[in-house]
Amino acid sequence: DQGKLFHAFSQGDTSTTRKFGGTGLGLVISARLVKAMGSELGFDSMPGKGSVFRFDLPLKLPLTPTPPAEGGTVHEPAEVPDSGTGELGSFPGRAPGAPAVPDLRGRRVLVAEDNDLNLEVILRLLKKTGIEAEWVENGKEALERARVKDFDIILMDIQMPVMDGYEASRRIADLKPNVPILALTASVMDEDKARSREAGMAGHIAKPVDEAVLFGQLSRFMSGSPGSDPADSPGPVASEALSEADLPGFDLSSGLRHAGGDPQFYRTMLSLFKNQLDQTYVNLPDTIRTAGKEIAERMTHALKGTSGLVGAMDIMDAASRADRILVEGGRVGDDLLLELERQLSRARDTLSFLGRDTDTGGTTPGEVPEGKSGDEILGSLDRDLLRGRWVDEGRLREAKAFVESNLGEGCCAGLWDAVRNFRYPQASVLLGELRSRMGERP
Repeated sequence: DQGKLFHAFSQGDTSTTRKFGGTGLGLVISARLVKAMGSELGFDSMPGKGSVFRFDLPLKLPLTPTPPAEGGTVHEPAEVPDSGTGELGSFPGRAPGAPAVPDLRGRRVLVAEDNDLNLEVILRLLKKTGIEAEWVENGKEALERARVKDFDIILMDIQMPVMDGYEASRRIADLKPNVPILALTASVMDEDKARSREAGMAGHIAKPVDEAVLFGQLSRFMSGSPGSDPADSPGPVASEALSEADLPGFDLSSGLRHAGGDPQFYRTMLSLFKNQLDQTYVNLPDTIRTAGKEIAERMTHALKGTSGLVGAMDIMDAASRADRILVEGGRVGDDLLLELERQLSRARDTLSFLGRDTDTGGTTPGEVPEGKSGDEILGSLDRDLLRGRWVDEGRLREAKAFVESNLGEGCCAGLWDAVRNFRYPQASVLLGELRSRMGERP
């Protein structure tokens, strides 16, 4: 089995009851990194004793810290707040050492992404930079939007319906050769990056999207000035504590990191993920068995990214192996499908306490801002819905509070659900109906 050590997605033990997890990529990536630095990764192994991996590499110590490149930002790894009890709970401020946020006010970005959980996280991160973001859900819509509007940068998912990211990028690159297109994908091997470059993409952002990587790529291609210290930005809102014991099978530190250190937003991510488990992936093993290769590959690829985003590492492991088998033209075996179904079922049980779409945006007295007319509040919201622009929860609650003060509590449940799940055209129609009931000008 030693010959398999440096093969991608290889496992020493492939049974469903194996003791150790992982995707089978760690040693492959390590070997490639070491080789890129001019050395080789070797090892000694004794059955029942263990293994030692080694490499020799001459390194020079810098005498002074290296300053950031012009237009760039030095990024520090985000640290997860530690309450000392292993809980994800209420805490003030941002995680210490969080990456500096580039100031991209006045810039415009187009996001092509068909997964609501990925989109919610990406748009939330982009909002921190001040950049104006628009989004579409497939490559065809991205191409059409790029024809009629100018953007400073485009973030392009790879696997989307109607037209995939590769084809859309090729066509957009012909139309707008000076606009950088960055791939958003859970496919991270060298051949995947090469294919992205061949399609005209200028960079590659791996899913699950990491805050520091995204900000670094945006700074690299747009020379944004470093923003204010993250500590000056609003901190996460306190929420009921969650602990590792509450979420078996989930890595809270990883999920919270992708949520920007905000426990309330992490709960939102978990709720969206649960909705996907109950709907999109409810019969995933059967779909993989019976559907065509393209559909099965798209679903395992998407699950690989979203599960990693929320810290569902066991699901990410199984989905990654299934995805690689499909990419290589193989058939996913029954053992792996059973393992995948077991992990999905376990996650549904774990997240059952969240309910489905239980947050309908309950308001508290005083949320309706003074000095603003209904036309101003609702008209601004409707314009952004029609343009496909990001609507943050604060503005949504503001509009909801205003409408409910006129029509009564609970009247905005449909609107809330549509906006939170990025069904903006439907949300605009519902908002128009509410405004008509109030006598507001639609």
